[in-house]
Amino acid sequence: MVDSASSKPVMTTKAVASHPKTMDMVVEALTTLKDRKGISVQAIKTYILTHYTTVSPTHLTSSLRRALKTGLESGMLVRPKDSHANGVSGRLRLGKLPQKPEKKSVNKTTPKKKAVKKTPKKDKKPKDK
Repeated sequence: MVDSASSKPVMTTKAVASHPKTMDMVVEALTTLKDRKGISVQAIKTYILTHYTTVSPTHLTSSLRRALKTGLESGMLVRPKDSHANGVSGRLRLGKLPQKPEKKSVNKTTPKKKAVKKTPKKDKKPKDK
């Protein structure tokens, strides 16, 4: 007799990564490895693999390509001057990093609206006595 409980697939939960997002690791690599001419993709990949041992080398290639592509499109990453590279190859430098918006303080000097009193309306019908 076959136990039906053992034939069901076991559902596992997705493990939370113990390393930051790929774009954050790329920005860290570019700030650490400072170079006027920019940093090559291979140097970025080597930096990430040496500093974050939990990153899988097989998955890093595709996630790194995706992060570099979005970084180039958004302006976070730029090509150095006189660079003729295409796609996600060649050298890269940091562009403009997104700034966190500052919280606006509430202006307390705005005039307050005056409350309008409503007068009760009188019935037009006479009351029965």
